[in-house]
Amino acid sequence: MLGISQRPIYGGQFAKDNQGVLNISDPIKNCIITDWDAMEDVWFHMYYEQLLIPPENYAILHTEPTHNSIPCRDKLFEVNIELLKYIFV
Repeated sequence: MLGISQRPIYGGQFAKDNQGVLNISDPIKNCIITDWDAMEDVWFHMYYEQLLIPPENYAILHTEPTHNSIPCRDKLFEVNIELLKYIFV
């Protein structure tokens, strides 16, 4: 089912408070997404578990750093359209 992760995902203050027993990852380095699987987990957690909104009913406005590569930009659009199913990006 879309939005259901195979492993528990924790974020925010809970993750910070329990960082000694959790495997903390940072999917963004220098403003560039470097771990797409982890970033997808973050987005699913954010939309389906925190905001409780299905992204397919919304449009999204993305901002990106000026040094973002074209392949990274293409991947961002691919994930947003095909996986998260935004109506407009």
